[in-house]
Amino acid sequence: MNVLFVSAEVAPFVSVGGLSQVMYFLPQALSRIGDDVRIFTAKYGTMDVVAPQKSIDLTTEFSQLAVPIGESPEIGKNLICNVLEYRDEKTKITNYFLENREYYELRANVYGYKDDHIRFGLLSKGCLEWLYQIQLTGNWWPDIIHVHDWHTAYLIDYARRSPRYAAILKDIPIVLTVHNFSMQGNSDFRYGDKEDFDDGFSPLQPIISPKFQSQNPLKRGLLFADATNTVSPTHAVEVLTPQYAEGLDDVLRKVKIKMTGTLNGLDTE
Repeated sequence: MNVLFVSAEVAPFVSVGGLSQVMYFLPQALSRIGDDVRIFTAKYGTMDVVAPQKSIDLTTEFSQLAVPIGESPEIGKNLICNVLEYRDEKTKITNYFLENREYYELRANVYGYKDDHIRFGLLSKGCLEWLYQIQLTGNWWPDIIHVHDWHTAYLIDYARRSPRYAAILKDIPIVLTVHNFSMQGNSDFRYGDKEDFDDGFSPLQPIISPKFQSQNPLKRGLLFADATNTVSPTHAVEVLTPQYAEGLDDVLRKVKIKMTGTLNGLDTE
């Protein structure tokens, strides 16, 4: 299978928490059994420090990618990015990095900014726009897309409900793995104001709109993913209870039929 992972952090390029470790080892495990694995992430400023130590030679895979701010591309209403590529000949995994100076390269950290919703909305939509462009060339195409946590859950809403992307991805299953249900976006959705409540079904606002921050990407990912997964079979049951659902009780009960748990692995070497 051709498997595309989309994640906010990927070791060894950047590593903040356990997500980056999953994104380092799981693709390698799939590659060893014959899958063609590609990973899409952002090119953060911290990589400028890490990359020389890892002897990473980045090449330009797609130049001047115009990512629409809103529903469709319009002149002057796009964010211009590049997609860089690194092929690890040892693991046989290809990594793609969305390059944007303002939202990634000038930042000292991966997380912790007041515009994180814009940064990860851009990552999600940037990946989709890249797929939109490469499907016209007949090059590599995923059989399945696997996204992780709220940062890339935006991709699922766009892929299933945006006319620009829904048509080309209608036959591609998308799975969402949730590593942390308490982190649902760049806002306090569980205890936020009632007027900011997001039912998950209204159209996503333009990524630079103030209203975009009050839309819950994790909820939307859970609603529109073809399958959802979490870090163990036990936790997949736990999150169906109010104690662990982090305010997503109704949504999780609605989607429980597509919820599974896969135990995080142990590197015995």
